[in-house]
Amino acid sequence: MEELLMGLVSQLAEKEDAILCSDVRDKLFGPMNFSRRDLAALNIMRGRDNGLPDYNTAREAFGLPKLNWTQILPPSDWYKYEIAVMIGGGIGVTPYASILNDLVFGTSTNR
Repeated sequence: MEELLMGLVSQLAEKEDAILCSDVRDKLFGPMNFSRRDLAALNIMRGRDNGLPDYNTAREAFGLPKLNWTQILPPSDWYKYEIAVMIGGGIGVTPYASILNDLVFGTSTNR
């Protein structure tokens, strides 16, 4: 057990660790002839079903200021996909979706 724990704390995470592979994203519970499921979408739905607060409410709970997109980004940048994902979800976007966006696109919402 000690060797396992030492391995967990001594290995650095790689960039791929933050990316959902296509098998998990597209074929989580089997082939296409059964209902297809998306792990990220399931996590977002599960969070909402269990009362997970929206992103700004979670930020406030951790002592961080609320985000106001119009102050962080000029409107000329809103056409970019990675920013549109965040704004498209509105300030009520779930923390899980926001964290995934940060990991995949490297946006800086930790202000």
